[in-house]
Amino acid sequence: MSGITHYNCGMRQLPLEIIEEIVAEAWKATTSSQERQVIYSSFKAAHPALKEVINRVAVHFITLEWLGPARSTDLLIYGEVFDWIKRAHSIDVIRYEDQLKTVFKRFQRSHLCFDLTQLLTSSDRSERPPVRDSRPVLRLLMAAVRSIRVRLGDPEVIWRNKRDVQSFVLPALVNLPDLTHLHLDFLLERYGPCDGIAVEGPQPPPIVLPSLVFLRMRGYPTCILRPTKAHQPDCFAGSFARAFPKLRELQLDAPMFLKYLDVPPALESITICAPPSKPFCSIQNCNVGAGLRRWMEPKPGKEGRAIPMRLKKIVVRTGVEEPSGWRQAQRACERFGIRFVREVVYV
Repeated sequence: MSGITHYNCGMRQLPLEIIEEIVAEAWKATTSSQERQVIYSSFKAAHPALKEVINRVAVHFITLEWLGPARSTDLLIYGEVFDWIKRAHSIDVIRYEDQLKTVFKRFQRSHLCFDLTQLLTSSDRSERPPVRDSRPVLRLLMAAVRSIRVRLGDPEVIWRNKRDVQSFVLPALVNLPDLTHLHLDFLLERYGPCDGIAVEGPQPPPIVLPSLVFLRMRGYPTCILRPTKAHQPDCFAGSFARAFPKLRELQLDAPMFLKYLDVPPALESITICAPPSKPFCSIQNCNVGAGLRRWMEPKPGKEGRAIPMRLKKIVVRTGVEEPSGWRQAQRACERFGIRFVREVVYV
């Protein structure tokens, strides 16, 4: 095939484009910084063409297991990646700050996976400064990318370290005006002033991601104080819709009681994951009908005007068997003119 570079692998030749796809899948499947160090070092030493491949993959799929201010092997890898970028693009800027900004422009189409599991399980609290205060390079990287996944691991670990999630993890999402895609790969329940958690240092500013169009999360923030006078105005559960004003797509991996979820008027699509479970698969606990009544029935806006909702579609990802509660949810969607789509993804 003309225009395609091949790499000689024994008796066969594989196009570098195919090799890059294979390497990317292996890179994304790694579970620790040590694994990534082995892959990166092996490909870098194997062949000049493979060195280019592994650097391109590392740029496109940034993966950082944060272990503390000076303990992340991934930051050592990306120090080499930065040098590769500077050489590949002939970046020769005198001032270090300008050099960093020029390098980070190359990450604007990258996806960042940020794994904090090991840090939150560490018994040494001195290793837990706020993410955005830890290292200027990390702050620039988070500000440069348009897509971020935050992974915290086991739910029990998160619950035991709830204060750290509030004071350490959530502030990392502050002041990211260009972020368009976000995956919160942990159960975001009650994190806010209503929860009575003593946060070390000053309260972080509220999360507002003005450019975010896609959000995936396991669950959404709730607050038992919302119906009472004790509810705080800056509680994340109450400010969820204001935090993502341009959100168009929302995916919920473990949804419960949609009537408690505030959604922004710009939202167009909701995806609900309902994997089969014994003794049967059900979406009844989602209560789609109650959620639609809350979102779609007219609500007064400023000067008494109704706030139009753009919601057009609800997708349920489930197994072969029709989930319990499907027909009731379908009728509710028909009432409000919402497409109700079933995708069989669990077989």
